[in-house]
Formats: sequence, C-alpha cells, structure tokens
Amino acid sequence: MNIGVGYGRRTGAATLAIFGLLVVADPMRVGNPMIPGAAYADTIRSVASVCDWTKVQWDELSGAEKQAFQSLGWSKNLWESASAPASFSKNWSDLSSDEKNAAQSLGFSEQNWQTSCPS
Repeated sequence: MNIGVGYGRRTGAATLAIFGLLVVADPMRVGNPMIPGAAYADTIRSVASVCDWTKVQWDELSGAEKQAFQSLGWSKNLWESASAPASFSKNWSDLSSDEKNAAQSLGFSEQNWQTSCPS
C-alpha cells in the first residue's frame, strides 16, 4: 500500500487507523491480513473473551491452537459435539501444570476458567 500517492498523509493515516480498528474489532481473525496466512498458521490468536472459542470450527483452529486444546482433552469429535472434556469440569487448582499452560495460552485464567458461555 502506497500511502501518500493520491491521498494526503492525514487521509492515509486515517485509513490505517480505520483498518486497524477493523482488525481489533474482529478478534477471531487469525493473523494480520496484510501478511500471508502461512506466517500465522501455527500461532495462537488472541481472543477478546474465552467464549470466542465457541464461534470457531475445529478445522479453523491453527496447529498450535489444536495442540493446546488437545492438551486439555479436546478432539475434533468432542469439539463438534455438545460435550466437553473432563478437564473442563475440574477446578483451576486441580489442573495439571501442562493443562494450565495450555489453558493460559488460549486466554484462560483462574478467574475465567469456569465461565459459562451462551450457546
């Protein structure tokens, strides 16, 4: 994008600011749309709320996201069913250190671990 050709600098900056707001407003978008998707294929996206994960299909998860959810007991079949793995019925303090690490990488914490998300 060549900002400044045909546009004032202020307009170009405003365009970037508006574009940035669109990316922030869509927290489930993986990566930066200005960079090819392959650069973000194995990252864990940042979510505004842990309930945002309920809006994502298993096949839309990156490899790193799948691995973290698998550490918590999820599989594709379980993800697509109405059930949750045993780890989700545990208290935060009862999670193993691997489960806590996986949960934290996905945006979970002790405070939001037991969050009930609307269906």
